[in-house]
Amino acid sequence: MTTINLHDYVDDETRPRRKRMKPSPTYDYSKFQPGNIVKLRLQNVMTYSITEFNLSPSLNMLVGPNGSGKSTFVCAVCLGLAGKPEYIGRSKKIDNFIKNGENTAQIDTFLRGHMPNEVIKITRIMTRNKKKSEYYIDDSPSTETAVRKLASELNIQLDNLCQFLSQEHVEDFAKLKSDKLLIETIRSINPSLLETLEDLKQLQTKEIVSSQDVELKNKKLKELEDKKDKLEVSVKSLEDFENKKIVLDKHNKLLPYVYIKEHKEKLKAYKNDYEIAKNNLKSLIKDKKPFHSSQVSVHETLEETKNKHTLKISERNELVQRLNQTTEKLNLVREDILKKNSQIDYYKNRNEKIKNSIKLTEQEIETNQNVLSQIQLPDPKDIEQISSQQNTLIEEEGRIHTSITDIDNTANTVNYEITHIARQAEQKQRLLTGNDRIGILDSRGDFKDVKNAILFIRTHEDEDLKSKILEPPIMSIATKDPGFAPYLAQCIDYNTSKALTIVDQQTFNNYGDQILKNFKVNLRELSSAQLKPPIPRDELQRRFGFEGYLSDFVSGDPNVIRMVCEFSNIHTIPVSRRELSAAQVAKLTQPTEDGKPLFRRVLYGNKMVNIRQSSYGSKQIFTVESNISPTKFYRSNIISQDVKDKVNAEIDSLKQKKSQCLRRLETLSSNKNDLKERRSDLRRELDTLRDKAYRLNEQRKKHSMTKSNIESLQQRLETYKDEARKDVSQKVKDVEGKISEQLISQAKLLTDMTNVMKSVNSVERDVMEMKIKVFEQQNLQTSLNEVVGIFNNREVELQEEYNTKKEIIKRMKNTNEFKDWMDQIRTYGEDDREALNELAESYERGDKFNSSYIKDYIEKLESELSMMNHDTSSVTILKQVESELNHLRETLPTQVKELKEIKLEMRKKHDLLEPQLNELVAKISKTFANLFTNVGSAGSVNLVKPHLYNDWKIEIMVKFRDNTQLKRLDSHTQSGGERAVSTVLYMIALQEFTAAPFRVVDEINQGMDQRNERIVHRAMVENACAENTSQYFLITPKLLTDLYYHEKMAVHCVFAGSAIPDPSQDSSIVHFGELTTYVA
Repeated sequence: MTTINLHDYVDDETRPRRKRMKPSPTYDYSKFQPGNIVKLRLQNVMTYSITEFNLSPSLNMLVGPNGSGKSTFVCAVCLGLAGKPEYIGRSKKIDNFIKNGENTAQIDTFLRGHMPNEVIKITRIMTRNKKKSEYYIDDSPSTETAVRKLASELNIQLDNLCQFLSQEHVEDFAKLKSDKLLIETIRSINPSLLETLEDLKQLQTKEIVSSQDVELKNKKLKELEDKKDKLEVSVKSLEDFENKKIVLDKHNKLLPYVYIKEHKEKLKAYKNDYEIAKNNLKSLIKDKKPFHSSQVSVHETLEETKNKHTLKISERNELVQRLNQTTEKLNLVREDILKKNSQIDYYKNRNEKIKNSIKLTEQEIETNQNVLSQIQLPDPKDIEQISSQQNTLIEEEGRIHTSITDIDNTANTVNYEITHIARQAEQKQRLLTGNDRIGILDSRGDFKDVKNAILFIRTHEDEDLKSKILEPPIMSIATKDPGFAPYLAQCIDYNTSKALTIVDQQTFNNYGDQILKNFKVNLRELSSAQLKPPIPRDELQRRFGFEGYLSDFVSGDPNVIRMVCEFSNIHTIPVSRRELSAAQVAKLTQPTEDGKPLFRRVLYGNKMVNIRQSSYGSKQIFTVESNISPTKFYRSNIISQDVKDKVNAEIDSLKQKKSQCLRRLETLSSNKNDLKERRSDLRRELDTLRDKAYRLNEQRKKHSMTKSNIESLQQRLETYKDEARKDVSQKVKDVEGKISEQLISQAKLLTDMTNVMKSVNSVERDVMEMKIKVFEQQNLQTSLNEVVGIFNNREVELQEEYNTKKEIIKRMKNTNEFKDWMDQIRTYGEDDREALNELAESYERGDKFNSSYIKDYIEKLESELSMMNHDTSSVTILKQVESELNHLRETLPTQVKELKEIKLEMRKKHDLLEPQLNELVAKISKTFANLFTNVGSAGSVNLVKPHLYNDWKIEIMVKFRDNTQLKRLDSHTQSGGERAVSTVLYMIALQEFTAAPFRVVDEINQGMDQRNERIVHRAMVENACAENTSQYFLITPKLLTDLYYHEKMAVHCVFAGSAIPDPSQDSSIVHFGELTTYVA
């Protein structure tokens, strides 16, 4: 029996000594196969300063606690043979594999070569902060490429998980795709078969491409033959087109001859018209001359008569002005005489009038004195007493008025409060019965800003603002059936539910900042994106059993519904109030062609199901369920019952307040009536006192006025007496003298007036005679002007006609068109001219040689040509088609032959590959099944062979319970321990078939229970230590007791740390623990 006792290396005098194991002095390289690792030496690699691993050609088990340096061995194997850090699954930087505090690390790997006892030493030196490492083969400088080539020649596959499975890639093996697993398995067993498989893949790809190409070319050959037939018809039509085109060209060339002929005919006609117009103009000028002379003479006479008439009118105006001045002077004299006569009459009657005035004034004074004596002045004390009583009553009335005003003010306040209460009650009542949902915002305190923003928008004077900023979804939309309200509330997030909708970018630019500045609200701007459900509604109902999409059951403002669709995607959420079956739910998790779920969220029964997809690995689809909560929002009945109860309570409270106000109003009214009665009594008393005061004031006023009248009359009487004593006789004489002077002036003015009137009458007669002469001359001039005007108009017409025809002849003689026609004819060759002459003569004989007929014929030809195929490319295309047809007819048979050869080659390689793969996989499956019966219910390895070789794969099928079906090993179905067991058993099954020189498995036993670990360990040891198997490295942090061991296996106890002696100080320590077996 093989035993190892590590205590033999420890000196302990307290226990008895046993027979020590002896280090093995030499190696027997004959037991190692080519590519086996004989020895591994590490210096400054990760946890090691320096160490050496002397290895067994069979199973090598590295045991040690976590962190002791086991995985360092795995890293060293990979890196030492120029493997990439990615194969390890740890850091990608080489620096991280160098021991801390050191700048360089060295790995020496000793491999068994092909020659007898040949050992190849491969050295890799890694330097910190240096990308490239230094390589040596047998101590001679080499390259990374050479090292990898050497490893490949020894069939070392570090990138093959079946050969090199690090701790970090254990999970990756379970995730390994089945087609990749097939490739890695073949690589590790028989690389030549992999080459055959790759050749088949390439041949099949080539065969598919070639088949498609042959099929397309056959199809194209048929299309080209059909196209050729059509093109031949087009070419025949093109020949007809060319013939008609020649005829058209000949007629276009004939047109200049026709135009020149017609041009000459027109020129001759214009010359005849010109001569006629010229003669007509000369005759008119001759007839017009006598009338023109008479017109000049009459005009001169008329001007002379007008001048005389103007002079007479000026003379008459001067005389009339003189007459008016004389009349005015005469009127002034007469008025002065009348005034002076009135003045004389006044002076003569003055004394008598004054006497009468004195008498009347004395009588009036006497009368007023009698009245004054009868008037009694009131006592001032009585007036003062009455005034005092009035003031007292007025003050009391003022106090009463103030009290009444206070009562009115209080009553007005109470009335306003009643009106306000009534308005509030009416609003609350409207909230219960109306359609305005703004009351919903009173249910939560954080809706206050939203409500204020809505009231601001409603009262804004800009109608555009009201129509383009819409109220939040909790107010403006509702479900058509209350049963859908909880679904809608669950799908619309809180911020969107209270957000205002802005219908376009312009409105957001105009009002967005203003609203956000004044109110803490959310804004949602509509976009122009097209809203489309994942599948049609009828398909949704038929395939999955849903009633429809959530948006189908929502009513309200269309723009707000669109906003909710954009931000909450309710147009993509299927909904059903009924529960769905398990089969219907399972359909929802099936991916579409693009690998994604059809719906992201569904609603049914009392559940909301979110369908999610993993972002890693195979991107598995899974569901997350949650229950639907009830809601008071989005219901068509506006408000919920609890809100109704709250509103009704508020209405009752308002009614009580109104009753209290009415009672208070009645009390105020009663007090006001009492004050009004008292004020009426005071006013009656005041009226009595005012009457007394008025009577006393009237007596006092009458006494004062009478006394004042007497004084005024006495002053007037003195004035009359002073006037009566004055003498006015001299004044009368003076006035009479002035009247005599004015009468003399009046007589003189009358004489002048008579003389002027005679002159005016004489001049007036002369003016009338001149006016008549002017009228007669004007009539004569008008008649002559009309006659001469007729002659002038006719002369203008004839002159214009003459000039026009003269200009036409001038232009017609040498027009640009005529020159162009002549130039064009000169370009014709002799043959063209003869042919055109013959054509012209034929038309001339038929009286058809005119531009109208020729143009119609040309138009007819052009119309016929436009209806014909005139695409000249059809000839070129026909040539191209014929060329392509010839090419296809030449190349297609060769390609078909090549395709047959490819298929034949594929059949040969297939016949070579398939039996070997079938046999290989069958053996692996048999070994795997035998191994698996010890740890599970059953297991097998299947070779799946679809039509495409790219899809060929190996599937590891396992089951761990008898009552289940075999399931493919993957990273989702089995547990971690089950995956570990299945993985290691598959790798063990490969052991006897693999062609790889060694295999590395790191911590594969993690997650296994003790039973499975013992079974797996025994199977691994037995297979690894069997004859003619590859070298095996098993790394594990722990081992169970009483495990099965084989004499060919080597156990390496790894423990790097400060407690281990430093090999750099004593080189023999490198071999510390290196033992050989002994037989007891």
